[in-house]
Amino acid sequence: NRRETDATRGSDTEWMPASDATVVAGLRDDVDATAALVLSVDLCNGDIWVTGPDADPVTAARVRHHVHRSEEPDPFVGGFLIGRHGATTAQREFGRDGWTTSALHDLCRDALGVDQLLGVPMGRTDETVHLLLLGRDGPDFPDEALDRMDRAAELPTRPPDVGSSTRP
Repeated sequence: NRRETDATRGSDTEWMPASDATVVAGLRDDVDATAALVLSVDLCNGDIWVTGPDADPVTAARVRHHVHRSEEPDPFVGGFLIGRHGATTAQREFGRDGWTTSALHDLCRDALGVDQLLGVPMGRTDETVHLLLLGRDGPDFPDEALDRMDRAAELPTRPPDVGSSTRP
């Protein structure tokens, strides 16, 4: 079927066009990540789509379950849902000890084989948030990787000096 040849199956509920999957894979490679997912959340009704080159149906379902079952949003994903601008990592948002003991860290290790996660807001409307998640095993992503992802993101409300290395 033509749809299968022109798109990459991103999850059990959503298709990502092949050209978008190629861009996401390129961003993954730019920061030496080994996993890439795009998380899209409908803020009005709570629907969640998980797409991307590394989003098989089981991983997509597990990520959706993590976001839905959280009684309180974790400081990483939750921060993006409430409007964080700019790239950051889960370890920076949770703190080192909080990250390594979090349910999200366990999910990343088990489902994606990574222990570090970088998030980049990739667009937002009044109803939907799109978040690029990049993962790798090893040390936390350096400031340079966050700066590269900030420059790659299309954020209409991004402050003009976001490209500089002013990370804490």
